[in-house]
Amino acid sequence: MTISGGFTWNPLDQLALMLDLWRYDYVDRIGVEDSQQIINEDMLTMDDRVVRDANGSIVGVNIRQINVTGHTVTSGMDFGAVLEIPGPNRSRDTWNVSAGITGTYTFVYDIPRAQTSTRAIPANPATGDPAKVLPPPDCDGSSTVDFDMNPNNDGGNDKDSCHVAGKRNATNFAPAIPRWRVNFPVTFSVAGHSVTAIPRYVSGLDDDVQPNLDGSFDRIGSWFSLDLQYGYRMENVIGKDMVLRVGVYNVFDEEPPHVNGSSVAYEAGLHDPRGRMIYAKLSGQF
Repeated sequence: MTISGGFTWNPLDQLALMLDLWRYDYVDRIGVEDSQQIINEDMLTMDDRVVRDANGSIVGVNIRQINVTGHTVTSGMDFGAVLEIPGPNRSRDTWNVSAGITGTYTFVYDIPRAQTSTRAIPANPATGDPAKVLPPPDCDGSSTVDFDMNPNNDGGNDKDSCHVAGKRNATNFAPAIPRWRVNFPVTFSVAGHSVTAIPRYVSGLDDDVQPNLDGSFDRIGSWFSLDLQYGYRMENVIGKDMVLRVGVYNVFDEEPPHVNGSSVAYEAGLHDPRGRMIYAKLSGQF
């Protein structure tokens, strides 16, 4: 089921405000098993999907498409505002400034508890605390651990939801879901020339790859980057209008926030590890 609605409002001729609210409710959706979740559960169940070598080391995980029994619900808002400051006249030589904000905020992303992973906490020699298993965090219902996570049994936990907005979700099928993603584009143009700056912001996440000894998660920091672009519109070049664009992605060469795990040190679904990149593009219609 999909529900969405919004509006665009122009309180001034130069100002446009936009807001869209949305909610998606998926029932028995098709998803892909998460390899980290299978590894976590293997500590308890010795899952045959985990492939080991002769020494017992994990060499692979067999994953498959599954029917995600239950409801996956997400809701949020897309928003934006654009302010145009025109020059004194409408000729090609006049200046124009445009500033705005566009973004998304996620209110809720809830997944079936049966598709989340328990948290294995190793023993703490410093305090003498033994190894233990904790239930998935931020879930409805009983705190009792349902070890098999089987949606077809009678465990009451299987009908509950876990709230995963604001988390990396490295141990379940959901994507990494920051609460905020916001851009702040600003453009100045005059006489066919334009300069655009786009600051970009992605909020932080709870890193659920491996909990700390107290059951808490490390925090993945927020990420801020800046893109710049220069453009020039050339009229009547070999009888056609052409546009030259030269720009820089990630001007300050900001590194993506560090994440836990042995495979990569960044969240591939959100952050770009390539650093500063320079590009040029010439386009036209023929």
